[in-house]
Amino acid sequence: MKLLLENWRQYLNENEASKVTDFFKDIGYEGEETIYEFDEGCQVKLILVQTEEGVEINLIEVLSDECLNKGYASEVMNRVIDSADKHKIIISLQATPIDNKIGEEDLLSWYKKYGFEPEEEDYSKFELVRFPKGKTK
Repeated sequence: MKLLLENWRQYLNENEASKVTDFFKDIGYEGEETIYEFDEGCQVKLILVQTEEGVEINLIEVLSDECLNKGYASEVMNRVIDSADKHKIIISLQATPIDNKIGEEDLLSWYKKYGFEPEEEDYSKFELVRFPKGKTK
């Protein structure tokens, strides 16, 4: 996977900054964090950081226990994934459970269904990366 990241860096060109800006606009991401509002007052907080490779998810969290397991975090993740594919953005993250809302294996399984894989299999199963899929902009 490390070689894939190195090859990807070589592939990127000077338009990368605008691609990330367009990615942020597509998902309605503003400032240092964005809180997405849903029915029943449910909210999902998303914190992203631009990296050398693309974008890192620092946090995606459903803000109230009553709203857990209702698909709100999945809805935000689908926005992120769709836009990342459209703009050819790599997404990375460190899968870390928050306040025991979800176990490690369940969290890893959740990210895997969105195409995330360990960045380096020998290093840590929690350092995940996802390369863009499908058609691009």
